[in-house]
Formats: sequence, structure tokens, C-alpha cells
Amino acid sequence: MNDIFFSLDQNLADKLVDSLTFPLTIDVLKPKYFNQDETGEVDDTDPNVDRLESDLLEVSLRSLKYVENRDETISEKIKEDEELYNIAKIAVEAFLAKNPTEEDNVLLSEYSFDDQKILWGKLKKYAGKARNWLMKQAKTVIEIESVKLETFEVTVQSKPVIIISNPVKINDLYLYINYRITIKYKILGVGGRVSLSDNFKMPNTDLNIKFSVDGLKYLAEPYFTSLKISKNILRFRVTIGLATIVNKKIKPMVIFDASKYLPEIPWFEKSFIPEPPLGRPSTYNTGISFGVNFKLKE
Repeated sequence: MNDIFFSLDQNLADKLVDSLTFPLTIDVLKPKYFNQDETGEVDDTDPNVDRLESDLLEVSLRSLKYVENRDETISEKIKEDEELYNIAKIAVEAFLAKNPTEEDNVLLSEYSFDDQKILWGKLKKYAGKARNWLMKQAKTVIEIESVKLETFEVTVQSKPVIIISNPVKINDLYLYINYRITIKYKILGVGGRVSLSDNFKMPNTDLNIKFSVDGLKYLAEPYFTSLKISKNILRFRVTIGLATIVNKKIKPMVIFDASKYLPEIPWFEKSFIPEPPLGRPSTYNTGISFGVNFKLKE
């Protein structure tokens, strides 16, 4: 039992939502919200990683076929050309590394997408052979190393519903997302990276906020229950599950610092200071209660 309880009430949550103007844009990657030290390394046990590896294998095959059939004399930039080039380049580099008897083992990594006059010819020479070789490999040929968010802007399109519980639930989120993601992966040990960018609407997303205690501070930790980004490449949908990655990166926010709460006792000229342990947040009537213990200040 704690000495004093504080309550976060449903009425307060409703006031907050009513005070906001929508649409509301949030740059999630700002240092105040986001842990910049996270590398984006993925968890091999995350089922979303298996899905992304399978998608990248399929899109690698499609990009090689695209390069094989593309007219390299075309000078204008076609939509998705840069993404397709980088995906195909990784596959061709892996093919050349595993087939050293090829007479012209060119280092494609020396060429960037800006080298328009030569890049398509270099890739086209090996695209067909690389595609046939890649099709014969095991499905586990691709290994995801990291998924790094470089841009992640979220626009909340309309007023969500906040339900005060433990955890707090933010439902009916209709989001518009603008992103750029760099994926580092290997094909049979040969590594490379590709950047994907897009913007799209994501209706009916849910966000929960769980509470934790750190010393004399109450922390609120937002986390997505589901967050998936889809990208169409050559009429194939690549799906990137981001919930695990984003949840690790979002910083917990201090919602109450008990160390700053020093109640004075009138007439007796005494005061109290808070001390651990703080009470674990619990659901109370229509709100969340927080308990604090105190001792007399010497």
C-alpha cells in the first residue's frame, strides 16, 4: 500500500484528443522520441524476417529479369529503376562470387546508379545467368542483417480513440506514412544494401502504451501491436514488418517524476520526500493509478 495515489483519468485523455488539430504529422525519428543508437539489426526468430527474406528472393529474381529485358540505351530515369538496379546488382555480385570461372568477373560495387551509361550493360551481361543460378538455390539463400529507418514520418489523419486501461490503448489510428528504409542483406555470404522509399495510407492501426517504473520515475512506453510496410516492385508486394524494430527504438517517456514532488506540511515545518518503491500502475475505476511512498526529510 502506497502513501499517496495519483490517477490518470479517462477525462484527461479525452481533453487531450479534443485539443489536437488533425491531420497531425509526427517525425518519429526525432532524437527526443527515437533511440539513435539502435542499429536496426533484426531478430532471426521474428517471423517477419522470414517473410522479408522470401520477398527479397522473389523481387531479386524479378529485378534480374527486368534488367535482362531492359533496353539499356534508354536514358531517362524510369520509376523504381534505382531500387531495381541495386537489388539486381547484389544478386549478380553473389553469382559472380560463387562462379569465379566467368571470364569477366567485374566488380559491380564500383558502379553507382548515377553511372547511367554503363550500369545497365554491365548488369545485363550476367542478369540471365544470375537469375537461373539464383532459382536453383535454397529458399534460405538470403539473410537479412538489418533494417534501418532513415525517414519515418507519420501523419494521423483523424481523431483516434484513447482508452485508459493498463496498457493504454490508442485505437482507430488512420495513418499516412512517408518512409525510407535501408535493408542490409546477404546472398550466400555476399552482402549489399538496398534503399526503399514510398508513402501510403495505413488504416486501422493500433498503438498501446504500457507503464513501467524506473527509480522515482513513471515511464510510458508506446508500442505498435502491428506495423507493416508494403512496397510494390514490378507488381510484386514486398512486406516489411516493422513493429519489433520500431518498438525497440521508441524511447520511453517520463510522465511523472516523483523526485520533484516534495509536499510541505504546514505549521509543523516538516516536509516529505518520495522514496522507492513506487507503486506499479494499476487500473482503478476509469483511470490508471500510481502510488508513491514518502519519508520525512531530515
